[in-house]
Amino acid sequence: MSKLTRRQHYVPDFYLRHWADPKGNVTCHDILERKTFTCDPTNALVQSYLYEEDPSQPDNRIENILSSMEGTCSLTFKKLFAQGLAASTDDRKAAAALKSLITDSDADNLCQFAAYQYMRVPGAIDQKAYELLPSEIGEAERAHALNPGRFVESGYAYVRDRFKAMKLMIFVSPGREFITCDWPCFDMKDSPDSPLLGEEIGQNPKVVCYLPLTPRFCAVFFTADFSSAASRVPRVVVSPKTDGVVKNQNTLVIQKAERFVVASKAEPYVFQIAAKRKKCLAAA
Repeated sequence: MSKLTRRQHYVPDFYLRHWADPKGNVTCHDILERKTFTCDPTNALVQSYLYEEDPSQPDNRIENILSSMEGTCSLTFKKLFAQGLAASTDDRKAAAALKSLITDSDADNLCQFAAYQYMRVPGAIDQKAYELLPSEIGEAERAHALNPGRFVESGYAYVRDRFKAMKLMIFVSPGREFITCDWPCFDMKDSPDSPLLGEEIGQNPKVVCYLPLTPRFCAVFFTADFSSAASRVPRVVVSPKTDGVVKNQNTLVIQKAERFVVASKAEPYVFQIAAKRKKCLAAA
């Protein structure tokens, strides 16, 4: 029997490594404790036997599925990161170069990674638990469905095809870095339902999904009927954005984070923004 993986990341370390400093460490901002620390990505956003359907008898079944997916998708992220380092300082030229680099297989990889990352984090499970409170589902049935291993597998199957059908807008930063967090792939939209996790994404054209890709690039996933023009654009659109837009996207990341915001260096504004969000006010 192969050795079991005990430390299971809910945000992959290969992904976090894109925010590593020259020493190989990322900077984590703990917005509940209001403190900053650095660590190797292998020690960030990880829990023991998180995805085991029976933690007392771990078999790594879900962990192996996730590891296989990460191995495939990491090739696209590696390409993106290298392009971000080598990109021209002319943002329009950088956008054009990236557009020519992204293949259909890369787009598939990004959609698959986003669909998994949308569901696999503790924050997503907590949100679904909250959404199910008014339902008539029994406590035992709810606990069974919300087991992280079962949740990520069934959740991915539920949203997979919708993510794959969506188009991608990749933003190129002119200088300011995109940051990420412990819930990096999330809905964006003032939906009456907040929106409901997994219910509106890919179906309600007003609901889009956001995912930082690297410090230089981020992606917005949207449906073909998002607007009258959306149906006519190619599957992948690349667009340079101003530092102001990057700042706005980073604000969304901080507002969505459960506890940890990740960057390549300490960013004091993270705590300034976090102090004003409803999650922190409720926790206080």
